[in-house]
Amino acid sequence: TSFRVGPKVNTMGTTAFMYCGGSFIPDVDPANTTFAVIDKSLYKYTATDTILCRLYRGSTMVTYVVPANVTQIGGYAFYSHGYLKYIDFQNCTKLKSSKIDGSAFHSTNYSVEFLNSENIFANVDGVLYTDDLKRLVLYGTNVTLEDYVMPTATTTIPVSTIKPNSYVKTFAINKACNSLNTEYLYNMVNLESYSIDATNGTYSVDESGVLYNKAQTQLLSYPRGNTRAYYKEADG
Repeated sequence: TSFRVGPKVNTMGTTAFMYCGGSFIPDVDPANTTFAVIDKSLYKYTATDTILCRLYRGSTMVTYVVPANVTQIGGYAFYSHGYLKYIDFQNCTKLKSSKIDGSAFHSTNYSVEFLNSENIFANVDGVLYTDDLKRLVLYGTNVTLEDYVMPTATTTIPVSTIKPNSYVKTFAINKACNSLNTEYLYNMVNLESYSIDATNGTYSVDESGVLYNKAQTQLLSYPRGNTRAYYKEADG
């Protein structure tokens, strides 16, 4: 139920303490100059960066205001935080979207919203991306698009960035996408079909809108709203 990080610890894995009970919050020896726990959040300090490592589940915080000195957000930083509804970036002047790990928002509250994030993320039709559009950051529950078209620059949709959404019906994949976490595509509960740029070298879609790998030897995602009466395995 308790753990103290010693004074000499200067490295910690991104999944450290991730599966500890909801009330668990580690302590850090005051002599440690690398890590600190402040307001139930773990931070790491280097010569050039302040990194948010974890907002612990033991916090009942509903709104987390990212401190002004944070320059990076690490992997699984907000993992499985059931209370959190808002992440507020109002004070951020040093944080860049490229410095936010793709898994940072893994298993956050389904209805989590970002506040004052205009200077951090690119917003296309309510969907948030890194500022260069290469990585999807948050496809939220409240996005009302029926037909999603992936920006041409987007290459990556990381784990847990698509929250449960009942609006989207079609999902168009571009040429560039080569890293698509298909597990969370399941959250698009009324999705009827995928489409894809024919020159995409990683994925393919059959005539019924089902998503496969390029060779169609592996089924990746069967849209939950697809109303076909039966499924026929693709050739190959």
